[in-house]
Amino acid sequence: MKGMPAEIGKHIVPYWRFVHDSIRDYCFKKYIKEIPKYNNVEQYKNIHKDERCFILGSGPSIKETNLNLIKDEIFIGVNTIIDITKHFDITFKYYAIVDSFDLPVYFKKLQNNNVTLFLSGNASPKYLWKKEELDQYLQEDPVLTEYRGSLLQHKNNAIGNIKYGVYSGCTVIGFAIQLAYWMGFKEVYLLGCDCDYSNQKYFDGTELNRFFGAGNEDLGWNKIFKSYKILKEVFEKEERKIYNSTIGGKLEVFERKKLEDIV
Repeated sequence: MKGMPAEIGKHIVPYWRFVHDSIRDYCFKKYIKEIPKYNNVEQYKNIHKDERCFILGSGPSIKETNLNLIKDEIFIGVNTIIDITKHFDITFKYYAIVDSFDLPVYFKKLQNNNVTLFLSGNASPKYLWKKEELDQYLQEDPVLTEYRGSLLQHKNNAIGNIKYGVYSGCTVIGFAIQLAYWMGFKEVYLLGCDCDYSNQKYFDGTELNRFFGAGNEDLGWNKIFKSYKILKEVFEKEERKIYNSTIGGKLEVFERKKLEDIV
């Protein structure tokens, strides 16, 4: 699928997603019902009111970013970015995962980190399915949430009370932003959110393996950028702000602010 032409991909991808989601819902039906038992997000409501945080994506630019400038700030990590601690002296306070495919790998890497883990998307039911195996890596239970649908379809209800679920923004960064909103952060800074697959690699050098295939990025990025615009509007209605402090990249939805100008 990696090299699938865009013209074919735009017709196949919707059907693939429908089949994928149908199989997922059937297999995880039992575990999806149990998610509310592990949704203790109330204790995090406005816990960081009027503070600022930094959300770290896994784009290649993150290795060019001097994170030591902000090493004492509050970080929210996502997916594979935990490996960035090998390069910088930083600690993640919170972590967000939606990808279920490599869940055991993520948990193993997080096991020696005192981090509060939030799961959503496929990761929540996958954790409950593998709970006995995965709990050996955790110091405390993760906070589970479920998707309530697409941000694009439910934008009027976007990122409200995540006790009842979060909305899919087609990327784990969207989930992390909703967590930041719930916690009351006034300023959110995005780093390593390149939104650019042209070099075919993540920050750690591993190759991208995605369904769209090279040259088909627009099939996904257009929806992601639209979702980001919705999140931006919700923040700004409350005089809160999301900044893009990523070096380079193609994300222009949010106002750019260099890291050196923040500290």
